[in-house]
Amino acid sequence: MAKLLETAQRLKGRREEEIDVGVRAAFELSRFTYRRLLDDLPQARTDVQRGVASKAVYDVVFNSIATTGIISSLSRGSNQTAIAHKLYENCRKLFPETVRALLHGELVALGLQAQLIFNGVEDQVDAFRRRLHSDGMPTALSEIGIPPTRETVDRLFDQIIASSAMAGTTEAEHGLLRRALEAVL
Repeated sequence: MAKLLETAQRLKGRREEEIDVGVRAAFELSRFTYRRLLDDLPQARTDVQRGVASKAVYDVVFNSIATTGIISSLSRGSNQTAIAHKLYENCRKLFPETVRALLHGELVALGLQAQLIFNGVEDQVDAFRRRLHSDGMPTALSEIGIPPTRETVDRLFDQIIASSAMAGTTEAEHGLLRRALEAVL
């Protein structure tokens, strides 16, 4: 699901003639994958809990691994902020014991709320947060044991701002990143 939001940020404000065909293809495939995951996840979760190897389970696994790999290859991972993945990486780095038991997707999904804010679609955060909650996933760093403090935001901000994900960003975007991180405390 992160691929759509991370790729969307890359296309923001660009005319079609400025967009690499690989990135456009990645975006279109990520839109399909995002919708399918939203549609299939509830049934797949139920089926996994019941020990049923259903089409929904297969489709979620396939889209989470194979299709996402294709999207990453098409977009080549450059020129995108990927805040959700940077939040994941830095939670693992700064709070390793606290997040040890969490899955990759749980931390990335938490970071997608920040990515939505950074992308300028803050109005989508509440619905996304409700979806995470209904799927039994954490919706805030404090829910997973990371202190909801200014120091936490500062530490995450400093790590993300120094990463290649924020290369070429403006001071205004730095402020937006800080606000996005504060929103997931």
